[in-house]
Amino acid sequence: MVHLSKTADIFLSQTQIAVLSTVGTDNRPHSVPIWYEWDGDHAFMFTGANTLKWKNLSNNPYASLCVDFREPPYRSVVVRGKVKEIKKPLHDFVKKMAIRYYGPNEGSEFAKSYPDDKKGVVIFQLIPDKIIEELED
Repeated sequence: MVHLSKTADIFLSQTQIAVLSTVGTDNRPHSVPIWYEWDGDHAFMFTGANTLKWKNLSNNPYASLCVDFREPPYRSVVVRGKVKEIKKPLHDFVKKMAIRYYGPNEGSEFAKSYPDDKKGVVIFQLIPDKIIEELED
């Protein structure tokens, strides 16, 4: 397990849009905004199985997740590591995350599009092997 300061743990636990970076088969980086959930040890995300990010991760299961605050004082935490697909109930996972990002009404409505039997959606976790903190304590 990698070292993570209490300040970084609190920062990652806030509701922010992150940027997930993967590497394609052409060795070019691909970065996209993404929702995430931090549990204190791992970042959890979901995506479509046919997206470029998941195709990249299926070929090369390493990624970085940059969570940053873009107003002074600028702060960021970058989590790098291996990605692993996980199996858990899709609807509850998406609903919890959607409520976090959209609020209870809009989030619950959004999650209706993600029943547990929906095909073509992947839930995955980023297992950190390095964390880079740029935070003021």
